[in-house]
Amino acid sequence: MNVKRKLAGALLLVLGSAGLLVACGPVTGETCTFDADCQEGEVCYLTVCAALCETDDDCEFEGDLCLNRENEESVGKVCQTPATSNNDNNPQGCTTNEQCQAALNDSDAFCSDGECIGGGDPPPTFYTIEIRDSSPVSRCADVSHGYKTPGAKVMYARLENGTSGAVLAYASAAGEAIKDDVEQFRDWSGVFDGSPPTLGADNCVVEAPFTRANGTSVNTGFRDDSAVVLGCGGSVFLTFKTGGTRIPLETSHAVKVGEYGKSCNAAYGDDFYDIYLCGALGEDVITNATCTHKLNTASLTGIGTVAVSLP
Repeated sequence: MNVKRKLAGALLLVLGSAGLLVACGPVTGETCTFDADCQEGEVCYLTVCAALCETDDDCEFEGDLCLNRENEESVGKVCQTPATSNNDNNPQGCTTNEQCQAALNDSDAFCSDGECIGGGDPPPTFYTIEIRDSSPVSRCADVSHGYKTPGAKVMYARLENGTSGAVLAYASAAGEAIKDDVEQFRDWSGVFDGSPPTLGADNCVVEAPFTRANGTSVNTGFRDDSAVVLGCGGSVFLTFKTGGTRIPLETSHAVKVGEYGKSCNAAYGDDFYDIYLCGALGEDVITNATCTHKLNTASLTGIGTVAVSLP
């Protein structure tokens, strides 16, 4: 909700109709703690009195939307000004911590996935990462072993202690958005099953026999059972578990990704990828709609490690 705009509207209302203030409680735009602090037909939303609405047409200001009060048990819709939107049907209420701090009058409040979280509220929990291909268009025509293999070729991802580098868990599959033109190397649930791969000193999967499309056999670390090809712009979604329970991602963690490229075989070209934190608040995801917080600054290639940061 645009608090400044509501306050401005309230000031005009007070100047023009001072008599309304007598025994009526705060008017629209005034601060409040409970619904009872506001006039009839108004409710307390984000510590400010706001008029109830039924449809967008009831809103005073153009562009406002009539939406349910988020994060509150009380019923009732109020007019809100979306700051940004993922799409036409998914308005978000905030984009910066400062907006929430002003709206909640809380210097510790913060914005998480378009939602204001009070400083005294428990922070959201994140469990899922997305590895998303960011290779240049020139790599979209890549062919390996006789198969179309565009984009990043991910062997593994693991969660580490960000200080010591100790391995906490290898990734388990949570979903995929692999591109359709990938002809082989699509066994994402088999490759990312939580078990550690056999790695050499170079952090690449050790070589083993693989039968190419033409029927010949070759020893390689790039095989169906050792790597997943994402396709240009494709993704996999991964979680980390211990004892079958997902590990909440924290700033004390780091994520290491092994991608089969020149660091594993000098004959291969450089493919690139980015690592995103998915803000599904503890739920597994199968699309990247909530994967908006990128952990790396520059795109990674080969074996890459990034520190976990939270939005």
